[in-house]
Amino acid sequence: MGIIVLKFGGKTIADVDKLKLAGLRVQDCLNEGKQVVVVVSAMGDETDRLIELAANLDGCGYKRELDHLLFTGEVRSAALLTMVLMGMSIKAKSMNFANLGIKTDSEHFNAKVKEVDVSNIKKLLDNGYVPVIPGYQGMNKDGEVTTLGRGGSDITAVVVASELKAEQCVLFKDVGAVFYDDPKVNEDVKKFDRLTYKELYEIVDKGCKVVCKDSIEIAKMNNLVISIANPETFKIGTVIS
Repeated sequence: MGIIVLKFGGKTIADVDKLKLAGLRVQDCLNEGKQVVVVVSAMGDETDRLIELAANLDGCGYKRELDHLLFTGEVRSAALLTMVLMGMSIKAKSMNFANLGIKTDSEHFNAKVKEVDVSNIKKLLDNGYVPVIPGYQGMNKDGEVTTLGRGGSDITAVVVASELKAEQCVLFKDVGAVFYDDPKVNEDVKKFDRLTYKELYEIVDKGCKVVCKDSIEIAKMNNLVISIANPETFKIGTVIS
């Protein structure tokens, strides 16, 4: 039974209907006989909203407290999606930085992953659960929450998939693929069906924000195949390998 990691970006779970759609994508994979691990971003623009709140209090310089504020967005997403799955009679449990097993350095607001222990995730899988993981966060040596920088939920998905030796890591994005240009600006733009890590890195270097830059390096290091997909159709738009 192969493991598949599904990561839902913020725009793809921005409201209740989209959370339910994400639940259907999980169910599809379970029906195919896969063991499923889910990683979620904060819903919609929640991270921006929280940063704005902190900025209004002149609090963005207090990086430790900023981490304590921002990690709540992903935790909320994980809990809500878990409720959706349980309502579909799917065994699921949400996790958090304390039991997730992602250990980082102590650089608050831009921490780097040092070690990944997936034993708790494996335990849930072995007991028939879908682990629902809040992305973007880890824990430092002092047991405090840290965040991985913007786009950090991609990093979470990639490091977990790599450590689990997952057969697939699917990143659900609102655009559903990597394009030659911004499809929201240029409707006729063509998409990339396949890319190498190097090609994607060059595209991201030029300003494309579909995939977090650091996650590409981690995927390349672990020879992990990443797929960019549309959550509405489950259609794979771009494969990176």
